[in-house]
Amino acid sequence: MGGFVVRRVARGALTLVLLALLVHGGLALLPGDPIRALFAPLDPDPEIYQALRDQYHLDERWIVQFLIYLKDMFTGDWGHSFPTNIRGGALRGAPVMDIVKAAGPTSLRLIVPSVVVQLIAGAALGTIAAVYRGRIGGRAVYVAAVALLGIPVIALAYSLQTTFAWKLGWVTMTGLTGWPTYVLPVISMSLTTTCLLILFARSRMRDVLRQPFIKTATSLGIRKRRIVWIHAMKVSMASFITLIVANIGQLITSLIIVETIYSIPGLGHLLYTAIYDRDRALLLAMLVVSTGFVVVANMLADAAHFVLDPRTRTGDGQD
Repeated sequence: MGGFVVRRVARGALTLVLLALLVHGGLALLPGDPIRALFAPLDPDPEIYQALRDQYHLDERWIVQFLIYLKDMFTGDWGHSFPTNIRGGALRGAPVMDIVKAAGPTSLRLIVPSVVVQLIAGAALGTIAAVYRGRIGGRAVYVAAVALLGIPVIALAYSLQTTFAWKLGWVTMTGLTGWPTYVLPVISMSLTTTCLLILFARSRMRDVLRQPFIKTATSLGIRKRRIVWIHAMKVSMASFITLIVANIGQLITSLIIVETIYSIPGLGHLLYTAIYDRDRALLLAMLVVSTGFVVVANMLADAAHFVLDPRTRTGDGQD
């Protein structure tokens, strides 16, 4: 198990380095001068312009810029964002690390409830759809999941905001100021993935309920409720959690859309702003953070799979 963890950590670090390499190289290939764009449509003062280029090492060769960034990243110095008051004489923006630290808790307050909703609702409703597939309740869950699965996150978020916040006035969308303001963003982020998880859990549970150990438990007189919600659920949860982790990337995409629509100052909104402003230091940091989140989530999923499925423990030294 120890060797497995070391390999996973090393692979995660390599993934982050390769991502930074690709993004940094892509930004260097973009046309135009990002520093000159800060002053548009006016021409910058030559001294200020050169000072900013020196600050971001833009006069160095690309590979040198990348190696400097890589060294700084692993030593905790993520650089500074572009200054927002450039015409007022500001030559240095806020430290990127401070910006990320300030926005991180806000996004976590959306991500954690969304994952909890996906886990509980997806597993419970999927199990109900599997166990009662021949009844009205099971069919209703299945039909609703299929019908709602194709709704884009952006359309759902706009629809919920327009209906419940603007027209009905049930929720005041002024940021995450209380639990009612979490409802619409969390639903927007979790609904589509939850529907997918319901269909997966339904299919997986149906397969598990056909396994020989289920028939053995039934023949021993164990109550059906215990067989379904304890024995069968434990087996199906391993692959269920793996699917949730596989959708972490989609969750990050949903976070960008939802935070932008609801004007929530989190990591997703920061990523959108960094792309729009071509702020390379902030953009690189946001992509590293989001990728790191996916890498850590995958490691946790492997650990959960190891605990929930005893069959994996015989090959814990393998990838």
